[in-house]
Amino acid sequence: MKKIPILLAVAILALACKKERWLRTYNNGEFEDSINVTGWEVNEDVVQFGCDFYYPWQGEDSIDYRGCEFYQGKKYTYKLPRVFLEVNGKIVGFRTDYLADVPDSSEIMTIDYCESNFPDSIQYDLSVLKRFPNLIGISIYIDAQTEFRKLDSIPSNIRLYLHFSNSTDGSLRSLSQYQNVRVLLLFGDYTHSGLRHLLKLRGLRIFKARDGMGVASIRRFKRLPKLRHFEPYLGGRDVLEPRQQ
Repeated sequence: MKKIPILLAVAILALACKKERWLRTYNNGEFEDSINVTGWEVNEDVVQFGCDFYYPWQGEDSIDYRGCEFYQGKKYTYKLPRVFLEVNGKIVGFRTDYLADVPDSSEIMTIDYCESNFPDSIQYDLSVLKRFPNLIGISIYIDAQTEFRKLDSIPSNIRLYLHFSNSTDGSLRSLSQYQNVRVLLLFGDYTHSGLRHLLKLRGLRIFKARDGMGVASIRRFKRLPKLRHFEPYLGGRDVLEPRQQ
């Protein structure tokens, strides 16, 4: 009978003993969800809250957040202005249309450059990033035809939670060079060939293709090593099977 090498046996045992890790989320103290965070990486993986804030996970096992709508009795209500995100008692995020109300802070980790009717100079004043030294990621809305240059003005160490509209095969090829994209909501007129460029985004965590994709593309994207949530159709569901990490 063949003997199993000691190192291989130890590795097999370690994998067998590895436990799943779960994150429990609460909205204003009310239980909301339980998320499998086995294998997640601090700062790289994100939790999406119902108010469109993306929060870079900090290794928590429990998060109580405020700033989003929350069902109380028979109506939705708010216990914190919806433009701020509070996590476990700290203000960690905000929307830029209320920038004047936000003091400089080392606790801000996520910013939503919200889609709005505000002048472009207000909506995309990226110089504000210097006010928040521990900022990890920003949500930003980019029209691939007219606003691509804005991505170049964002430091590469800032993770991008990107709404990318009016995309074409050419713009997807260009986007594939930005390895700091962690979330991608994709809209536009692209083809199977264009989508293949996005397979270079090895750090992508959440991908929602709002204008759909073919079966072959779906199979390829499901193999991305860090992808946690994948919706290949508008209004669709997450097609990823629960993963052991």
